[in-house]
Amino acid sequence: MPNRVRTITNSGSSSTGTFGPKDLYGAYSAVRANINHPSTKPIAWKLQGSLAGVAWQDLNYAATTSTGAQALSSTVAGRFSQVRVVVTGNDTTGDVVTTWAVAGGDGTNRANGLTVHKFGRNPEVGNNTWEDVWTRGGVYAWPTAAQTVHIVSNSADDAAAGTGARSVTIEGLDANLREVSETIATNGTSTSTGTQVFFRVNRAYVAAAGEYGTLTAGGNKGTIDINTSTGGAVAEIRISTGSGTVGLGQTEVGRYTVPARKVAYIASMHISVDASKPARVVMFQRRDAGTVAAPFTSPRIILDFDAVQGAEDLLPVEPIGPFPAGTDLWFAAKGDGNATEVSVDFEVETIDG
Repeated sequence: MPNRVRTITNSGSSSTGTFGPKDLYGAYSAVRANINHPSTKPIAWKLQGSLAGVAWQDLNYAATTSTGAQALSSTVAGRFSQVRVVVTGNDTTGDVVTTWAVAGGDGTNRANGLTVHKFGRNPEVGNNTWEDVWTRGGVYAWPTAAQTVHIVSNSADDAAAGTGARSVTIEGLDANLREVSETIATNGTSTSTGTQVFFRVNRAYVAAAGEYGTLTAGGNKGTIDINTSTGGAVAEIRISTGSGTVGLGQTEVGRYTVPARKVAYIASMHISVDASKPARVVMFQRRDAGTVAAPFTSPRIILDFDAVQGAEDLLPVEPIGPFPAGTDLWFAAKGDGNATEVSVDFEVETIDG
């Protein structure tokens, strides 16, 4: 994921003003702005930076500059994902800044970048009914406190000495939004309880099985439910039945929460809906997931796909974001026919923030 440079051309004239912000599509420790000022009088201007649009701060300041091409580089420690130019004074009206560019870098690539592949499926979205895109269906109840999780299968073969799933790994975030995981031994149709508390669960998968893996062996033999200690539904690891039973081995939940000290961007997404039953598919964000007392941060739509039938792909020219730590990202759908099947998959790029 290489460093990116964005250039914008401004028209008109101004004696003062803010140009930007521009997104660097990464969190960088060194940022720079270049301006072109053809006016015959000097200007005062400064470079400002922020991480995900929060807490703008001055990075460098030029009290008076000559005409022509100018440059300022950050002198403040930290990481910044957005940069803007603020013209604070000019002793004549005219074209203050006709073109400007911002760039960011660490001398390498983005800081500890990681691409997270997420996917979810709802096989039976109700007619004219909003549901989240996850295999358990209905509306997901987001937890407001960190809790331990329970796992239980509907097959006795999913047990510590069985032929099916012998253990399940849970991956998510703790009460401080730090990334945590736990592997829990299965106990067939009896509940197994973990000890790690989770505020968010981003995925779960079968970690060990009692058979060598093939299409019809070596995975979960039954559907494994994952719930909170108070009984709230978190996810499930399903089986697919037909001519044989196929254990899918992993949850299918179309949601992701950005961990602490990370900034996220949506790089791409794919949506698939029944060809004969259109659906409206919406992606939501909710920032400040850890704020669990009013006033809350409201959910907001990021993308809205109406009357989707078949497949729909989105490959933006630049990643969508930024989304700061503690942002919940998820998909929901409304069917236009009984039991509309909706699937999503999306790539999330995370960087140090």
